[in-house]
Amino acid sequence: MKIDNKKGFTLIEVLIALGVFSVAIMAGFALAMSNLRIARENYDRVLAANLAREGIELVRSIRDSNWLKIDANEIDTDTGYIYSWDKGLTSGLYIMDCNDNELTAYEGTSNLSINNDELYAHGINGQAIIFSRTITLSNIEDNEEKIGIKINSKVEWERYGKSKTAKAVTELYNWKR
Repeated sequence: MKIDNKKGFTLIEVLIALGVFSVAIMAGFALAMSNLRIARENYDRVLAANLAREGIELVRSIRDSNWLKIDANEIDTDTGYIYSWDKGLTSGLYIMDCNDNELTAYEGTSNLSINNDELYAHGINGQAIIFSRTITLSNIEDNEEKIGIKINSKVEWERYGKSKTAKAVTELYNWKR
C-alpha cells in the first residue's frame, strides 16, 4: 500500500514565519515612531530659534522707535530732553512680548503661551507651551561711553526628559551718533 505524500507546512515552519514577520513589523513600527520623534524635535528647534530671533527683533524695534522719536524731536517726559537712542535699553534680564512697547524685568517666570491670535506671549492668557524666553542686555562701551548694546535672547524647553536651549546673540550700535 502506497501512502500519499501531501506536502504542507509544519508547526515549526509556521512559528518561524510568524516570528520573522513579527520582527519585521516591529522594526517598521519602531522606525515610524523614531521618525515622529525626530520630526517633533526638529519642529521644536525651529520654533525655538524663531522665538529667540523674535526676542532680538523686539529689542531692535525699541531702538528704532527711539530713533524715530529723535527724528521727530519728541520730548522724553521722564527727562524733559529729546529721546536718547537707548531709552529703555539698560543692562539687565528681561522678558518681552510682540505686543509690548517696552521690556519687562524678569521676575522668575518666563514661560510662553499661545493666545487665540496665535501669538506667543508671557503670562497665563492662552494655551501654555513648553518654551520660555529671556532677553539679556549688556552695555558695549568705548572709553566709558555707551556705544552699543549686546542682546542675548535665550529660549529654553524640555522634551522627552531632556532640557534644550536655543540662543540668538547680536549687537546693536548707535550708528547715528
